[in-house]
Amino acid sequence: MNFNKKSFILFLIFMWSVYVAWAIDVQSTIKIYPESTTRYDLWLLPYLILFTAYAIYLLIRKQDTDNR
Repeated sequence: MNFNKKSFILFLIFMWSVYVAWAIDVQSTIKIYPESTTRYDLWLLPYLILFTAYAIYLLIRKQDTDNR
């Protein structure tokens, strides 16, 4: 695995880690202020999933072309 693939995978892991930390923070905020919290983290989740799926697709496709 070359450096670009490793750094891209680490970037994806970092993005998901930040998202999980943000979601946990929002969950704790909802317990304190249940009526005044907008769940922007849930709005972002589908885009994050799509980006991750596309990135995995590109990594797999790139790996297949490298093996030929």
